[in-house]
Amino acid sequence: MFVILLRFPAALRAMFYRRYGGKPGMMMKSALTATAIASLATAAFAEKEDGLYGAALPKDAIFVRAIDLAEPSYYLFGRTIPGDKLPDGTFVAFAPELLPEATPGAHYSLVAGENALPFVIEEGPRDNPAKVQLSLLNIDASNATLAVAGGGPEVVADVTEGSVGARWVNPVSVTLEARIDDAETAQIDVTLRRKQHMTILARADGSVELLEDTYGPIFDGASD
Repeated sequence: MFVILLRFPAALRAMFYRRYGGKPGMMMKSALTATAIASLATAAFAEKEDGLYGAALPKDAIFVRAIDLAEPSYYLFGRTIPGDKLPDGTFVAFAPELLPEATPGAHYSLVAGENALPFVIEEGPRDNPAKVQLSLLNIDASNATLAVAGGGPEVVADVTEGSVGARWVNPVSVTLEARIDDAETAQIDVTLRRKQHMTILARADGSVELLEDTYGPIFDGASD
């Protein structure tokens, strides 16, 4: 940033002094201080917005991840996406114009369905910075419920096969239990922190898996 220092004529300095009750030099220092503060604030905002991406996210970005899949490519919302562009378990950001049939701002998970064929589950946005989104993603069980262990309240209830249930919760450390097809199958210790959203995968074989939402690159538009 270039700074230009100006030398005011005596008459102009006197006018500033009378009108503003201070000297031009003091006013210049105040202006430069304000500029410096604004520059720092802009840099901090840019860092917050760019986060792990290293570049500004597209407006209304769509996020897609593949879970336990290793396909050479995926056909998603009318577009072919190379498999190596979707690292396992990591959300990749897409500009809305690249996936025009998707919901702007939404999160999607690609999972293996019947006959190991991938299908997509819409999860909705993560747009509440004050809380944590706890999601229960039911891949192939008839029914799944997430509750506080030891007879506590249900957190996410009655999630049907191939869908997701979610709830915004306060940051907390808690032990949860997953009930698959009405049978308690596992207890999970979780520590929930702001902006660290969690997804619990439930499968028909009774297994559960805890995933912390992670974010990777911005999709560059390349397709097969």
